[in-house]
Amino acid sequence: MTGRAPHDLVTEFPPREAIERLAHATGQIIRLAKTDVAGNGYVAHRYVQSTSGRLYATNINLQTAPSLVKQAALAGLWEYDFSNCHFAIISQMAERHGYQCSAIARYLANKKATRRVIAAQAGITDDQAKVCLLAVMYGARLSEWHENAIPEAIGQDAAARLFEVAQFKAISTDVDQARRAILKSWPRTASGRLTNAFGKAIAGNAKLAEQMAHLIQGVEAKALKAAIDLYPNRIVLLQHDGFAATAKLNVGAITQAVFKATGYRLELEEQRLHIDPDAHFLKHKK
Repeated sequence: MTGRAPHDLVTEFPPREAIERLAHATGQIIRLAKTDVAGNGYVAHRYVQSTSGRLYATNINLQTAPSLVKQAALAGLWEYDFSNCHFAIISQMAERHGYQCSAIARYLANKKATRRVIAAQAGITDDQAKVCLLAVMYGARLSEWHENAIPEAIGQDAAARLFEVAQFKAISTDVDQARRAILKSWPRTASGRLTNAFGKAIAGNAKLAEQMAHLIQGVEAKALKAAIDLYPNRIVLLQHDGFAATAKLNVGAITQAVFKATGYRLELEEQRLHIDPDAHFLKHKK
């Protein structure tokens, strides 16, 4: 197999350890696809619901399998993802509570271009820029403290450069201000608990980032349920902000169903899954 290794930008071939991990994961999935319970060629999945309403697949599953293994297992099926789901939700949620997320709005209008600019100025990959933006959404601070998620992910030198990028700082500020506006006016029970769109509550003394994540994930979970209710016999794999289906679905119908259920307008990205090993090994390059 040719291509570049995810964590090695010099050698021509992926490291042996990476290939062994993929081979092991592939073997596990193949064994699970040969059971009397699910039937030959099918992998039974069991999901558990988190405290926010999110559904997590348990044990060995395709939800958390390496992307190359998932591509091979689901080749020919259709995958749908709510585009920049968490940023779209917090932006609309903040507007309802009196704050306009101008930097986030610009990011949502030009996602790839914005990440490309941030990555170029910080000297990191586009994928790393995406991960760091999501880390800010979940409470990462613009700090070089070694236990912060961002320096841990890309290194302290890269983090220092990233924190000086104007667009990244503007988005981070928007997230902070939006979080404050939302949590300040969100309805609470007598004991101070906050209930999200999925009907799940969180303690009012939880960290602010945890409270915000709980509210966002509640909308996300309800959006996913709306899609499942619309296509219960077509959707075969659930992911946190998307799903895989056995046939091409009506994106417009799903978007409307999600809006009706949640009050949020979330865009869906659609692609047909296929095996692309070169993309898997090259995607970590700058």
